[in-house]
Amino acid sequence: MSPSSIGARHSGYPIGACRTGANCDRLTGLYWRSEAELGGAVSWEAALTAVQALNRRFAEPGWRLPTITELESLADCSIHTPALPLHHPFRSVQDVYWSSTTSLYEPDWAWALYLDKGAVGVGQKRQVRFHVWAMSQQLPRER
Repeated sequence: MSPSSIGARHSGYPIGACRTGANCDRLTGLYWRSEAELGGAVSWEAALTAVQALNRRFAEPGWRLPTITELESLADCSIHTPALPLHHPFRSVQDVYWSSTTSLYEPDWAWALYLDKGAVGVGQKRQVRFHVWAMSQQLPRER
C-alpha cells in the first residue's frame, strides 16, 4: 500500500504517543521519535552516524534512517509548511529530511522529504543541508 493511499483511506491522524520520546503510527506499525531533529543539518553519511550514536543509548537498538516511502507516509499534502496534520505530536520539525534510500540513477544522491510542501526529491549525499528523523520498526528499550 502506498503512503498516499494510506492517507486517502483513513480519516484522523493515526500517530500518537506510545512512550516518552516516541510516537506509534497505527497504520504502518512504525515508531517515530517525538523529537523530529537529531543534531542539525548534516550530510547523508553524518545522518547515518547520528542514528548509530542514538542507538548506543538503548539496550535493544533499533533506530534507523527511514526509507523514502516510510518518510513520505508521514506527509499530509493538503497542508504545507510543514506538510503534517495540524495536531501532529512531533517537536522541532524541520524543512527537509534525509532518507536511507539512494537514488537509483545517481548513487551519490539520496532521496529526501521536503516538508514545506510534502514532496520528495533528491539531494547530494555530501551536502550538509538536510536533517535526521529517526524511526524504528520496534520500540527500542532504553538502558
